[in-house]
Amino acid sequence: MSPETRTIPTHPPVKPSPELATSSMNRSASAKTPISETRGRESFMLFISRWRFIKSMDILALLLLVFPAYVANSVPVVFGGGPRIDGGRKFVDGRRWFGDGKTIQGFLSGVAFGIAAGVVAVLLFNGRYLPDASFATKMWLVGAMAFGAMAGDLLGSFLKRRLGIKDGEASFVIDQMPFILVGLLLAWLAYPPLFAALGWDGIALVLVLTILLHYLFNLLAHRLRLKKVPW
Repeated sequence: MSPETRTIPTHPPVKPSPELATSSMNRSASAKTPISETRGRESFMLFISRWRFIKSMDILALLLLVFPAYVANSVPVVFGGGPRIDGGRKFVDGRRWFGDGKTIQGFLSGVAFGIAAGVVAVLLFNGRYLPDASFATKMWLVGAMAFGAMAGDLLGSFLKRRLGIKDGEASFVIDQMPFILVGLLLAWLAYPPLFAALGWDGIALVLVLTILLHYLFNLLAHRLRLKKVPW
C-alpha cells in the first residue's frame, strides 16, 4: 500500500487591520517627536485651558470686589486739595515723604467715596459679591479695599520719592500696582478665604484689568483737564 499523502492546508496571509497599522504609525511618530516639541504642545494646551478658565470666570464678581479701590483711587483727582499729608516735611534722605499731590482731603474723600460705592455695589449685587461671605464681612471687605487703595497710593508716592522720581513723572509699576495690591492685602486680612476664592488666575486678571482701567481713566482725566499728565 502506498503511504497516505497528507495535504497541508494553506491560509491566505493575514493583513494587519488599518486600525493596527495606524496605531503602530502613531507610536512610531510619537517616538520620533522631539522632547522640546512635546513640551511645547503641553505648554500650549495648558495655556488654552487657563484661557478657557479665565473666560468662564465671573468678571462682574471680580470688578465688584475691587470696585471700592478703583473709586477711592480716582476720587482725589476731583476732590483733592487742602493741606498736604506730609506737611512739607522731608524723610531722612532729604526728599519729601509724599509730595504736593497727596492731601488729607484727597485721602479722606477717597476712602469715603470708595466705601459708599462699595456699599451700593453690595446692595445691588449681593448675590454676586462673594456669596459665601456674610453681609458684615462684605462691609469689612469694602472698607479694607477703599482704605487699602489710598494707603497703597501713599506707598507708591513714598517709593517714587525714594527712587528720585519727581512728582508727576511716570512710573509704570509704582503708579498702577501699589493701590490695588495693598487693597487686596487688607481685604485678605479681613477675609482670609479671599485668596482661595480668587485663585492666582483671578488675582492675575484683576491686575491686568487694573492696568487697563487705570490707563483709560488717567487718559480721560487728562483730556478733561483734571490731571496735568495722562498717567
